[in-house]
Amino acid sequence: MPSVSAQALPGELTITATPIPARSWRRLAAFSIDVGVLGPLLGLLTWVWVKLFEVALPSAALPLYDYLVQLHLRGDPLVVGGLIFGAAVASVYFLISHLLWSTTVGMHAMGLVVVNSSGESPGAGACVTRILGASLCAAYFGLGFIWIAFDGRRQGLHDKIADTLVIQRKTR
Repeated sequence: MPSVSAQALPGELTITATPIPARSWRRLAAFSIDVGVLGPLLGLLTWVWVKLFEVALPSAALPLYDYLVQLHLRGDPLVVGGLIFGAAVASVYFLISHLLWSTTVGMHAMGLVVVNSSGESPGAGACVTRILGASLCAAYFGLGFIWIAFDGRRQGLHDKIADTLVIQRKTR
């Protein structure tokens, strides 16, 4: 990533500022805040989906793991459709947030912003690629996200695919 230099007069020092990649814990905290924002919306949409299509659900008295296994074993296309719909709503939230502000509610609260390799706001193609990459990371048990903790630039697989970087927002 290119660095930014301040103009210097002859004989003066040149100050070079490079973006600081966001720490893993800040990214995790930002994502947790985003889940808190999306959770109530997805919960409401799930309730509407279940009522609208009269989806037969397993007993709520079951432990969570058994409930999820029973839900899967039923193979109800409406359940699969609901999961896909929920994932689409979450993807649209992240996509619109990245396109309009280069950040999400959680990232904004943690002082983070997404930039491309030039240090600018990512374009539409990079945002879509990043969301698709994040979906791929989630589908493979989050391994692409765990990569963030071990990468020198703190990029997840989705960041590498889209050529983006999550950095600390500049302080004023």
